[in-house]
Amino acid sequence: VNSALADKDETVQDEAARTLSNWPGNWPEDAAAAAPLLALAKTGKKMSHRILALRGYVQYVQGAKKFNEAQKLAKLEEVLPLAKRREEKVLVISALGEIRTGGALKMLATMAADPAIAEEACSAIVNLLRKGVKDASKQQRREVLETAVAKAKSARTKKTAQQLLKAIQ
Repeated sequence: VNSALADKDETVQDEAARTLSNWPGNWPEDAAAAAPLLALAKTGKKMSHRILALRGYVQYVQGAKKFNEAQKLAKLEEVLPLAKRREEKVLVISALGEIRTGGALKMLATMAADPAIAEEACSAIVNLLRKGVKDASKQQRREVLETAVAKAKSARTKKTAQQLLKAIQ
């Protein structure tokens, strides 16, 4: 598949990118595709290849049982700058929403500053805090909830964030 990515025929390259992004086998436990996916996401010649690779890589990180939360967070921090379109940013938010750490909250709060994805980031903040976050101080929880109240677009997300904020104080 890796060699097919460099084939002269663009249709072969396209199929290789699709195959790699949906790696068959014990995905995501089969880590063989992780490095090529990350490389393609960073340096792919075609935007469509980079997008497919980024999506595949985020899905791999999200589902890999061999990574602890800190490792997943680090891998998502690495690929976040590669997420240029709203769709890929939302995919990263979805993955972050499963990492119950203060680091994930911090990334989500930063992402909430982008109006195109603010609602998704704020909703993920609220959902994470409802589940419980292991290493977030009271101050950090307060700050990210204040961000959610300020940046959320939906009344429901704002209301839930306000309720959680009130419970902290």
